[in-house]
Parts: sequence; structure tokens; C-alpha cells
Amino acid sequence: MNDSNIQSRSLGFFSFIRLQKQHIIALIASSSVLILLGYASLVLRMHYSTDSYHLIDNQQAYWYLQNGRYTWWQLTMWLDQAGINLVLDQRPLLVLAVISFIFSLFSLTFIFAFKANLSTLPSLLIVNLALSLLFNNVFVEEFMLFPEVAVSAAVGFLFTTLAAGLIMVSNRWQNVIGSLVCLLIAIGCYQSLLGYYLALVLIGGCLHTISSESGHPIRDVMARWVSALAIAGVTGVFNILIVKILIRQGVIVDPGRGATTNIHVMMVNLVSLLKYQLKLWWNADGLMFPGMMTLLLIIVVGSIALAILMKTNISSCELICAVALSYAAAFIVHVLERDIQLTPRSNMAFWAVQGCLLATLLCSILSSTNNAGNRPIKNQRIVNHTSDSANSIFSQSILKYALTSLIAVFVILTSINMQDISYDLYTSNALDKDYALNVSTKIKDYEKKTGNRIDKIAIREDSKPQEKYRSTRYYNNQLGRRIMNVDYANYQMINYLGGLNLQSTKFSDSVYNKYFKNQNWDTENLEQQLIFIKDTAYLVLY
Repeated sequence: MNDSNIQSRSLGFFSFIRLQKQHIIALIASSSVLILLGYASLVLRMHYSTDSYHLIDNQQAYWYLQNGRYTWWQLTMWLDQAGINLVLDQRPLLVLAVISFIFSLFSLTFIFAFKANLSTLPSLLIVNLALSLLFNNVFVEEFMLFPEVAVSAAVGFLFTTLAAGLIMVSNRWQNVIGSLVCLLIAIGCYQSLLGYYLALVLIGGCLHTISSESGHPIRDVMARWVSALAIAGVTGVFNILIVKILIRQGVIVDPGRGATTNIHVMMVNLVSLLKYQLKLWWNADGLMFPGMMTLLLIIVVGSIALAILMKTNISSCELICAVALSYAAAFIVHVLERDIQLTPRSNMAFWAVQGCLLATLLCSILSSTNNAGNRPIKNQRIVNHTSDSANSIFSQSILKYALTSLIAVFVILTSINMQDISYDLYTSNALDKDYALNVSTKIKDYEKKTGNRIDKIAIREDSKPQEKYRSTRYYNNQLGRRIMNVDYANYQMINYLGGLNLQSTKFSDSVYNKYFKNQNWDTENLEQQLIFIKDTAYLVLY
């Protein structure tokens, strides 16, 4: 079946899928393989973040509400009531997240194919490969390395897909309302998903050029943009207002991470963002192999060049505006932050822009190729040039598949990089566990030897503490950070692993100055770093 044989505008979306039923199994298999390439290891082995041991002890995570993640908080409360712990029961929850990713990738592939009139299996698989970058990337993985986010990620990405899909398939008022409701649920899981929505709707929306029989009137474009931006604006304002209302009602306290209108702070943040772009486009801010992002840039530029060469019928002006706005939306929130934090997970939408741009360009290229191959011969002059036309189509096909091969190479290398980061986390987790168990064993030995009961523990760092273990490579914000160095989680890790029930207490300056002042250890030495006074253990971290 040729792609040009299906006019998606004359068919409903579900009618289009029914016509593609012979490809559904293959597309599900492709989506599953692509997602599992990046996330299989997280499902197979338990892992822990800097927040995990705190949540094992107490799942009343009001900081979710403080940060506007109301859906995430409600999901956590429901699971807690059902006796399900986000960390200890992470494996089935991670399976749920993987299924959500697979379904989202599968659905988005059909939505893009529907808008571009694509129906052959090779075309669907190429689009599927490009869209996998929305999920298979090191920034989303960094988010998933917090095992407690699994259920939030499952719901958030699923409802983002539904929100974008509804508005991409049709701009009817029912779809607009449905899209708004779904997006409200999605950004209540994580606000970065708003950038995903804009990238999908604005960049993917450029495919309406291909599926439109009316020649892509400006009025249709404006209506689609107004709907998308209005939905995004309403959800963004709602997210801010609900936090302010909860603070005013005394349900939560101000987290101190809100927006600022100070011009100086905003300019400093903007400079930080511009510097960040250099690190981002070299090695994804330290999370990918050096120069890897240069390959992605070559792929993006190559896709644009091929689309221009083939004179695709996508609107260049609309695509440029869509990419610019979506890219800005992926980072703009950082300009308004009181205390800028350029964490990988907060910039996940960067990858949505890249995946959507590549998928949209490939859709336009594939559609143009099929239309060229099926264009009827009208006169003798064209007949005389059929050989040149065939050669041109053949050359373009070679370029198309060369570009697809480069994308495949990048996806595979990214997956390898993700596995490397996962292994690095397992190494750090194992060293943290050994450290915590050694401390708990030392406490138990002291209690057994002296008969004194230790009820409290005070933990403080030495003069030059190590934030990561020497045997690990990746360190970015909380990724790679030693859990033992996190004040709200280290004593809970010692309690959980050692079977203790110690209360955290302040490490007094007098004790520190008397026993540990100016000390700087390079290795663990509990004989010197752990002392006992009355009912309190004093631990200094090297």
C-alpha cells in the first residue's frame, strides 16, 4: 500500500488506524524494543535516589504539593493508603511506566503518520525511531533514576500524549476541552511535561500542511496556535495559583523556589542559560559521551537540508516559529527562578523538541518521496525526463535512508549511554549501602560492648567532603551524589539498612570543634570519624 493512497483528511483517526491494523503488532514490537533498550536495566535491578530512603520511612511528601505537583501527591497518597511504597515496590511501578512509554510512543507514531498520510510499515518504523527520542534520552532517564517517580512518570507522559493527540487530531471544542483536562493532570505530575505538549502540538502541528486539502490557510494555523497556547497558558496559571492557594490556606509552606521579577536575577539566569547551551550541545551537560550531541546536531541539520532539497510542502515559516517557541518554552521557566537549578529532569522538553522536529521533517520527506513516486506523467516532455526524475528520486531515497541510519546509530549510542549511567548509579548505591551498614554495625558493637543505648545520631561533613564516590563517573546535581551526604536521607538509610531507630539531632559546634575541627579524610575511617557521647552518635563524613 502506498502512503499516497490514504487521504487522512477524509478519514477519521480511528478509521486510519483500522486500515493500518496489519502494522499494529510490528509497531508495538518496535516501540517496546526501543523503550526497553533504555529502561530494561532499571526494571531488573532495584535502585535508590537521594530521596528514596526518606520516602521508605514516610510517604507524606508535602513537597510535591509545594512544587505544584498535585497529581503526583494524590497518586502517592492513594498508593500509601493501599500499602504500596513508591520505593520498595518500585519494580511493578517501573513496569507500569515502561508500558506507558511504549503506549505513548506507539500512539504518537500513528498520530504523526495520520497527519502526514503515511501508511507503509517502513515509513511508520522510521517515524517511530525518531519519536523514541522523546523517551529514550539521558534527561528522562535522570528523572527515572528516582524510583519514586515511576507512577508519576507513567501517568504524566500518558496524559501528555493524550492531551497533545486530542488537539493534533482535531481542533473541535470537545477535543480542546479534553486536551485541557489531560494537560492539567499531566503537569500536576511534573511541570516539564508542558514543554512536551507544546513541542508535540506546535512542531507536530506543522504536518497539518500535508494533510490539509485547502492549501494551509493562515486562519487554520492561527486557530491551532491560539488553542494550543491558550491550553498551555491556562494550565500554567492554574499550577501557580493552586500552590498560592494552598500556601494561603496553611496546607503547605512557601518552598522558596518560586518565580522572581527581579531584573538583575533574571539577567543572571539568562546568562547561565546561554552558557548551559554550550555544555548541552557538547555532551548533554556531562551525561553523554563527549561530542555525542554534535552528532544529533548533524542529524537535525541534515534533516532540514534534505527537506529543503526535496521541496516538501511543509510551511517553513510555521516550522521555524514552532521550533523557536518550543525551544524557548523548554528553558524559559529557569529565567524566572529565584534560585536557578538547571537539572537534567527540568530540561526534559529539550529532547521533545529534537524528537518532534526530526519526526516532522521525516514525515514531510517521506510524504514528498511517495508523492513524487506516484505523480502521473502528463506530457511527452515529462516522458523525456523520466530517467532524470527516477535518478533524482533514487538519490533522495539513499539520502533518506542514510539519515535514518544516523538516527538509529544515535538512538543506539544513547541507549548504551543510559545503561552506563544506570550501572554508575548501582555502583554508588552499593557503596552507600556499605558505608551505612558499617556505621550501623559500629553503633551496635558499641552498644553491645558498653551497654549504653544510642538513640540519636548527628551527622556532619568534614572540611572538604566528597560529594560523589571516586569510582563513579557521572555527577550532575543529585545524579551521582552520595546519599550519605544528604541530611534528610542519610540517617534514615542507616536506620533502614541497619535495623535501627535513631533520631536525627543537630551536630553541636562544640563537639565538632573539639574532636573534628579542620579534619579532612579521603577515605572511610570510622575509628576516627564516629564517636559516642552519652546517647548520641556523632558521625563526620569524609
